[in-house]
Amino acid sequence: MRDYAATADGRTLTEIEWYTDDLSPGHEHLELRMDPYQRTDGAYTDFGALAQTEIDHGANGTVEATYVWGYDARQRMVSFVHEELGRQVTSEAHVYDDDQLVEARVWSSGELARVSQYSYDADGRLRETTVEGADGTFTREERAYAHPAPSLDHVARTWDDEGRATVVQTRRYDDRGREIYSWSTSPSGPVTETRTYEGDRLAERTSTSAGQQVREAWWRLDSGHLSAYLDESIVGPAGHHRAWTEWQFHWDCVP
Repeated sequence: MRDYAATADGRTLTEIEWYTDDLSPGHEHLELRMDPYQRTDGAYTDFGALAQTEIDHGANGTVEATYVWGYDARQRMVSFVHEELGRQVTSEAHVYDDDQLVEARVWSSGELARVSQYSYDADGRLRETTVEGADGTFTREERAYAHPAPSLDHVARTWDDEGRATVVQTRRYDDRGREIYSWSTSPSGPVTETRTYEGDRLAERTSTSAGQQVREAWWRLDSGHLSAYLDESIVGPAGHHRAWTEWQFHWDCVP
């Protein structure tokens, strides 16, 4: 296992700046600047996957949060544990059949919270997901694919434990299997989401629901490190109310 200060190549986040501007009446423009008081240490496997993260929120040497990922010999994630001040908050265990995830169990504070099970069609595409909660709740999602494999475009329908259809969702993907569009029902009306990518990374995500649009955007350095993030919301059909917050990230040089 390899240990690094913050990222897989050893670069450390040295400063975060954020700016927020609420343009609705009665609000002032705010500009804030901070030095990072949070220390994050990461450890990676020999094949480059994140294995452990420790977070010290006050940089005083006390680890408040720990996240640990476990992998098998085929580099598949088989376990996850999240602890706060040494107390286990959540944990997961994954079971595979060949390369397909068939079951995931989640515990909360040491008690089994839910069990998810997955089945696939003859082409290896996810066909059905069931989630059974410790409280007796049960949901089932079935996917109907719009085109032959390898296309992943589909319509998904979700039923509750009484057999009632609760959500209908349409999802479309690019030729690399990444989601680029979804439309789903909700109690407040349809929700539409679009995603765009730059290279291998998500660059922008926009969600529209009940007259409100929320846009997130990410910018990265040539090294792939996050350089800026924007969270923007626009309310009303004419876009009369716009609020945004932008974060800028500064990194040191590779040691």
